[in-house]
Amino acid sequence: MARFLDGFGSIAILRTNRIHQYCDVTGYVALLGGVAPARQMPLEYNAMLWRSIPLAIFWVLMLGFCLWQYKKRALWLLVGAPLALYWPMWLMFHGFPSCFYSGNCI
Repeated sequence: MARFLDGFGSIAILRTNRIHQYCDVTGYVALLGGVAPARQMPLEYNAMLWRSIPLAIFWVLMLGFCLWQYKKRALWLLVGAPLALYWPMWLMFHGFPSCFYSGNCI
């Protein structure tokens, strides 16, 4: 603990440890958001709406916060972008099938 309180680079050490924690959290959130709808076939559209989209929004908010706080070092968080944003983008381009509205997608 004395290493953090000596006044020489202590803030940089704590900030470096925190960005690793944010990187882990955003990676886990991206993984959860990317895997949730594809657990079974046909796709779970309810999982897209209630899990993937809120997790993508949370991921984007975390990315924005980390970019504001850590500047260029936070660009590593973009590694999770394909997983976090795949299903919301897929839904935006493809939309819901007609069976979703009637509730009988098999």
